[in-house]
Amino acid sequence: MKGAVDIKWFGHAGFKIQFMDKDDIQRCVYIDIWIDNKDCPEAEKADCPNDADLVLVTHGQLDHSMHAPHLLITGKREERKLVCSSEVGTYFELF
Repeated sequence: MKGAVDIKWFGHAGFKIQFMDKDDIQRCVYIDIWIDNKDCPEAEKADCPNDADLVLVTHGQLDHSMHAPHLLITGKREERKLVCSSEVGTYFELF
């Protein structure tokens, strides 16, 4: 990792962590993103993120896991990954 780390709060329990890797590629990690919550920035609601490298889901409640499949399906990064419990992963496989 090189340089600064930018952390953006998406409301509720959601965060985006952005940084440059050793090869000067910008990386984005999303944690428990729920775009529909009242505290999510309006700009993110209007144009849902598609730059995820890694999506982390702490548990299966919808306010922590609802938008993880969307971040993966619409994502532009070729090697994007999801980390979650096996139960949540089994459910996401439906998408």
